[in-house]
Amino acid sequence: MPVVVIFEKEEDYYADYQKSFYGVTMKKAGWDAMRHYEILANRCMPYFVDLESCPPQTLTNLPKELLLEGRKLAESFDTARYFTILDEVFEYTKNNLTTKQLAKYVLNYV
Repeated sequence: MPVVVIFEKEEDYYADYQKSFYGVTMKKAGWDAMRHYEILANRCMPYFVDLESCPPQTLTNLPKELLLEGRKLAESFDTARYFTILDEVFEYTKNNLTTKQLAKYVLNYV
């Protein structure tokens, strides 16, 4: 199967997330993937396919309930509510999912 290249430059890939309401993501080889964090870091709402099937002890660092709420908005889009949830998700990302914050978590946990 040939590889399809959509973006020539990494900046274009990230810019696409930055102008999008949702970035579709799902379980592939496993539940955790850098793709989720790329979407979040670019202030885009991850649209997790089948997130409710994710085991409770998996993706424990992600705000699953907020992500499910954001995904549900796609059924009946409310722009103001979307940006409220996106702001919460992005703040959560900055406060909990950066490498610096994850390192602090690990060091405090051990």
